[in-house]
Amino acid sequence: QIEEAACNEISNLDDMLLSSLNMFSNRLLPYMDEIPESKSVSDEGALVIQEDEKLLNFMTNPLVLKGLDEVNKYFTYDVNDSSSEGQGINAFLRSYVLNEERVLSIPGENLPITEGGVLFEGHDMLTESKILLGEVRVIGMDTFKSFSPIEIISNHTLATNFEIAQLIFELDLTIVIKPSTVSNTVVTTTSSTSIIEEKVTIRIGIEELKVTLTLLMAINLAELGKKNLGAFLHSGNILPCLLSSIHTFNVTQLDVSVSDISAPILDGFISVGIGRVISSMAKSIFDMYKGVILRAIPGLIANELPQMIPGMIEKFQNNESCSFLGDFGEQILVDFREMLSRPTQTLSNGLVPLKPPRYGDLSWRIKEYVDEYLLGSSKPNELPRINEMVIDPITKFLSTKTGSILVSDELSIKLIKLEQIGIDKIELNFTDTFVNNINTIGPPLRLLDIRANDGSVLENEFKIGIPAKQLELETNFIFNIASQFLQFSDEVKIKVALPSAHISLVLLAKIKSQYLMSMPIEGLTNVNCIFSMVTPESDVEKVTAAILELALSLPSVQMDVECLDCESDMLKVILELVSFLKSMSATEKMLQMSTDFAKDFVIGPSFQKMLDLQLKKSAALCPYHALFEQEFDDGNALSKLHFPSSILELLIISVDLALLSTVVIFSSISDSLDSSLQSRSLQNSFNTNLDVNLMSFLAYKDAVESFAKKQLGGELYDEFLGRKDLG
Repeated sequence: QIEEAACNEISNLDDMLLSSLNMFSNRLLPYMDEIPESKSVSDEGALVIQEDEKLLNFMTNPLVLKGLDEVNKYFTYDVNDSSSEGQGINAFLRSYVLNEERVLSIPGENLPITEGGVLFEGHDMLTESKILLGEVRVIGMDTFKSFSPIEIISNHTLATNFEIAQLIFELDLTIVIKPSTVSNTVVTTTSSTSIIEEKVTIRIGIEELKVTLTLLMAINLAELGKKNLGAFLHSGNILPCLLSSIHTFNVTQLDVSVSDISAPILDGFISVGIGRVISSMAKSIFDMYKGVILRAIPGLIANELPQMIPGMIEKFQNNESCSFLGDFGEQILVDFREMLSRPTQTLSNGLVPLKPPRYGDLSWRIKEYVDEYLLGSSKPNELPRINEMVIDPITKFLSTKTGSILVSDELSIKLIKLEQIGIDKIELNFTDTFVNNINTIGPPLRLLDIRANDGSVLENEFKIGIPAKQLELETNFIFNIASQFLQFSDEVKIKVALPSAHISLVLLAKIKSQYLMSMPIEGLTNVNCIFSMVTPESDVEKVTAAILELALSLPSVQMDVECLDCESDMLKVILELVSFLKSMSATEKMLQMSTDFAKDFVIGPSFQKMLDLQLKKSAALCPYHALFEQEFDDGNALSKLHFPSSILELLIISVDLALLSTVVIFSSISDSLDSSLQSRSLQNSFNTNLDVNLMSFLAYKDAVESFAKKQLGGELYDEFLGRKDLG
């Protein structure tokens, strides 16, 4: 009976093979000359958007526009070194996508053409067969001959075209054959030794692949925002998570051409004879149909691939990896040594990051990209790329001025009815205050470097400012004064320039791993949620965020003044005052005092208290934090802050300069008074009938002391007065 069944099965092979070839041929015929008509962007008009949905608009979102611009620059720049010839996209793929052998490996179970890695299952009266797809390897993805910049052609539509020199596909198949277990089986044995398992590798290649592609990709921001940050830290999850947030995804244009296809190679059969027979059969069939396949490929791909996409999207939408948080306890803190280090890297303290990394691979890949590319420069003596690629777009987005940060639109100080000094009103306005040329960061340059003995500490160092583009504080200063003897309004532009600044900063940040990984993506748009990642503690002795060290070097300072709208001689007065201050080395003294104060303050208890309070406040204001909506009252928490003693010197010289400025300004208008008022020795002979209010410096002194005592508080004021060493 077994012999008869086997003979029947084998005798049918010829018919099955011919039938399969005819079916294959008929399947290709419709695509020989048929190319689907491109729909361009017409599909966008058919989008149906619900009230709770918000689609990402490529044409208006500044982050998308700038990000795409930088991607295009990076992917299309010419690479001339021997390891990354061709365009930048090849270098990118080799560094961040492909493995060390320049191969992209994809587990078969992750591909939509399989069901859990199973390609085929069959069961008849003789055998139970299964074909499993183990791994697919793509070789040659880094052989782009050309890559056109990705264009935004409509709100949700992207277009590009590219050419790849060669692609080779290797598929690892496992063929399992065992005795049939159906009710009418003719096989009675169930022994495990009767199971046949063949592991086969199929290799096939294509040459000169040219693609023109247009995609309608409507991303639902509301759905994307719900995804956990932890899922996106695993690069393999990015595409599935993005696709799971897709509202609509259509290929609106797909033109493909291939110049040649290589014959398939089969390897790995246990039985040499079976391997030789099957390989010969495959080559014969390929030689017979090669021309047909080449002609049919454009139409086949253009028709079939778009129809496969809905099923692929549906599979991704059910992908549980987007909700994966990792195995973290409630109190486990983020260890930057593990998060920012390549898994194979051994740290100086001997620790080796876990495999696979609990924090995913995206963090260390970004860190390597920053260190190797952004902190480097294209040519010797040029500024690092981080200035052009990161700082320029961010500053332009925030302040509309490339390389500048807007500190304040307007800051107004008004003093009204100062009768003690004979003034009705003084008004000081600082408008359009910018810090310019922050896009001049250069070496020595370290960003987010890990410290081997502490996983919560990050070290940073950079120099900012170059001779041609000095770090600069710029503001428009409007000075209005009204009194019985003087009235004017002047506007000048003041620029304070630092030729360079060298800054070294060591940061402490204790972040709960579970909270970081579970943070929704939309939480990253909330500044409070970002700050709240650093664990706020009720115990003041437990510091969770701090500036541990600060080294600040500011060698010199320059000041320039330009009159914009002047009614008086104020510009002349200020220039004389600046010249006088320089001659007395007062500007350098103030710069040194300011530097000392900044260093003492940011590593002192007052700044730490402010930082701790901000962390608690941010946690209370973040809707994803456990403390959200709980009562939070910072009260008068900052009222008892203790400033470092270096502020005393800074305050004293600032008061001295204010007095000096007042004397110079009022001296400049002395020609409006009687010449007999010029001499202090004539003070007693003043004409008491003079219809003016004269400034009293004693009253000014009393006013300053009263103000200082009120602002500084009794203890600090007494210390202020007790500093005999200050003179």
